[in-house]
Amino acid sequence: MAAGSAELVDMLGAGGQLVGQDETSERRTDVPVVTLGHQIDIEKALDVDPTLVLVDELIGPPEAIDALKQSGADVVSVPPVWNLADVPQRVAALADSVGASDDVAAQLGLALAVSDPAPASSSPRVAFLYLRGPSAV
Repeated sequence: MAAGSAELVDMLGAGGQLVGQDETSERRTDVPVVTLGHQIDIEKALDVDPTLVLVDELIGPPEAIDALKQSGADVVSVPPVWNLADVPQRVAALADSVGASDDVAAQLGLALAVSDPAPASSSPRVAFLYLRGPSAV
């Protein structure tokens, strides 16, 4: 349920283990969404009967995480990603959690962290929309 982790788990070759994902994940349409924004929908999460739940510092509420632990699921907190330099750490933590090889994790982490800068423009036209929740336009 850590944002964007379902795609990374899939890329690590462990996509077959996915039974739930956060709403920002788009790669696997066959895996149910069990969050709403940064909130765990505990009924949906428990309904998929997970044995491992991947969270980060942004997901909650704490009561939902406690309920998942009480259900017997192993809840693992993975490091947050705030910039490209953080990607390899997230990938390594996910790989360790799902049993992916260190080589695959290292290659994926480096591939995702390497990026060419966006071309400079004298007059960029940028729109940033931060929309959350079901009432977002």
